[in-house]
Amino acid sequence: MKRTLYIVRHAEAEDQQPGQNDFSRMLTPKGINQCLHTTEKLSAKSISIDKLIASDAMRTSQTAKLLARFLYIDEAKLCFDNAIYQAPADMLLNLISNLSNEWHSVMIVGHNPGVSALVQHLTNCSDSFSTCSVACIEFDSLSWNTISTTKGKLVFFISPEEEED
Repeated sequence: MKRTLYIVRHAEAEDQQPGQNDFSRMLTPKGINQCLHTTEKLSAKSISIDKLIASDAMRTSQTAKLLARFLYIDEAKLCFDNAIYQAPADMLLNLISNLSNEWHSVMIVGHNPGVSALVQHLTNCSDSFSTCSVACIEFDSLSWNTISTTKGKLVFFISPEEEED
């Protein structure tokens, strides 16, 4: 049985202002448009998500909520995990290896450099992971806990920057 993992980098966020902590940075209008563009591309692929897990930082939670809304992902399938906030690839791998095997398709919304390092580790693909990019990776695996020791197949890569002028 296949497992499908969607790795998403949050959309463009505002610059950190003096006195503002990084965790509370919000999406910019461009970031919201990136989300809409990305969801259009994902919708065209008729994807199905069993669980959407995102960092609980403001910019990632906003990105996840927009993805869920426009991809018609039930709110019960959405959860936020502080462990994803600025997590390196090995911590993200640990999170993936502990996913419930009842979920066959999982989307994770996180931060760079962790998400791009994770995609590179899982696929050997080193594409530029701009904001609101998505990597879809498939694994021939019966269990999530074997993912960290196997390579996946990069099914597609979406970057909202590809079609902008």
